[in-house]
Amino acid sequence: MIETGLSIRDRTGKIDHNFRVIKQKNKDGNYIPMHRVHIDEERSQYNVILEQADPDPFKCVERVYRDNMTEALNEYNAEQIRKNHPERVRTVESYMADIKASYAKDRKRNPPLFHEKVIKVGDKNSMPSFVYDENGNKILSEEGKKSFAILTAYYHIFKKKNPNLQICACVIHADEGGSVHMHLDYVSFSMDNKRGLKVRNSMSGALKEQYAIQGIDCKNSRYNNPLKMWTQEQRQIVTELSAEHGVKIIDLESGKRGYLTDAEYRAVMQKIESGELPDLDLPIEKVKQFIGSRKETAEEYQKRVFPIIKELLKKKSDAERFARMRADVAEEKMKHMEQERATDHQRVEDQLAVLRNKDEQERYKKLQEQLQKDRDDEIARLAEQMQARAEKELKKDKERLQNQINEVAFQLQSAKNKNREAEQFKKQAENEKNFAKEEAAIIKKNADKKAAAIVSAAEDTASAIVNKALTDKEVMGLIQKNALAIICKEHPDIYKAAERKAFREFNSGLFKSKNENTLVRQ
Repeated sequence: MIETGLSIRDRTGKIDHNFRVIKQKNKDGNYIPMHRVHIDEERSQYNVILEQADPDPFKCVERVYRDNMTEALNEYNAEQIRKNHPERVRTVESYMADIKASYAKDRKRNPPLFHEKVIKVGDKNSMPSFVYDENGNKILSEEGKKSFAILTAYYHIFKKKNPNLQICACVIHADEGGSVHMHLDYVSFSMDNKRGLKVRNSMSGALKEQYAIQGIDCKNSRYNNPLKMWTQEQRQIVTELSAEHGVKIIDLESGKRGYLTDAEYRAVMQKIESGELPDLDLPIEKVKQFIGSRKETAEEYQKRVFPIIKELLKKKSDAERFARMRADVAEEKMKHMEQERATDHQRVEDQLAVLRNKDEQERYKKLQEQLQKDRDDEIARLAEQMQARAEKELKKDKERLQNQINEVAFQLQSAKNKNREAEQFKKQAENEKNFAKEEAAIIKKNADKKAAAIVSAAEDTASAIVNKALTDKEVMGLIQKNALAIICKEHPDIYKAAERKAFREFNSGLFKSKNENTLVRQ
């Protein structure tokens, strides 16, 4: 497992540095790539953009403000116009300009336009970003791949756990001298303010709202506040992610040497004057390497280096003394400026006293009235502009709503027409069905009458034919002959059986007649 340090620092965000472009466009309308000495362009291909709020890199911050504050600003402006204060109307651009101005005036009390965190796991010795392949080309090292995995996982966790911290841009760089690191740019929004703007730029407010949603009660003291809690959480998250990828984070901050106090400074100076090498936390390997390259002994190195260290410490002391002198001079200048301001104030008071005569007062009154009129005209002009803009938007909304109403009415009317047509078709089908039934009944009745008449006529005809046939022996013989022919053809078995039966009856009759004739003779 690799043991190394962790660096999470707040920096002033630079969009051009993060996206490797300058704010100038070429003939094709694209931004010109950045070329800097500390950037290894051979490794820039490994840089990764995890998030970019707007296709234009220099509008990412503005895009985040527009997406999160437009609705709140519209509500605020409508309230100010309702209260007859159109001069208080604000836009996204004016709000961003106010944030910039207040931050430039006092950086400790006012938030910046956006925050940037630079997260780096390890350094170029423990976590180098590249190695050389067989052909001498620079490729991404295994440690660099681990850094990419850790930072990418942290980006997703940051986005999930911080809904009030909206990301403008997130870029991972692998083309600089140190290890792989990430630039995370975000804007902190408090989303539920009771006074003024409902949404505003506030880091403490954003973190309080997040912790309130999680059910965590945040104290607001010097050593225990939402920002410190959140900062410690970020270090813990990166530490846990690093451990999952085989990287152990150790605390390297405590081993650094701080600034020298007066007593330490005097002790170092005494050692230098006595010829001893002071303990300045110089890396032994670098000292040996430096001595070997110079091919000099330790004594020669000591003689050469001690005067340099002494001169540097003297310059540091002189710089501190000059800084104190500059502070004293600045204080004197401030006092002088206060005196001049008091003198100017008194001069103005004297001039106002001179203006007390009637003519000067009248002129001053007219001037005030003119200024008030100009101010009222400007307010009226702004109100008219806002009213015209509101009416235009309202007209668009009314037109859009009317179009939707017309569309719904058209759909409803179409549905009604189709329903009416279906009812008519159903009714027509019922009528046709009833008519068909009635017509079928009539046809059936007529058919029954015709059939009865035909049957009756046929029966009469058949009876007449039969009666006639029964009186005509030739017809009866022909009928019997045809009947026998039909029976012989259609039912040969019946015919044969009948023939045999007839033959038997004939034989039996013949035999009986013979017997009777014999008896008679006897």
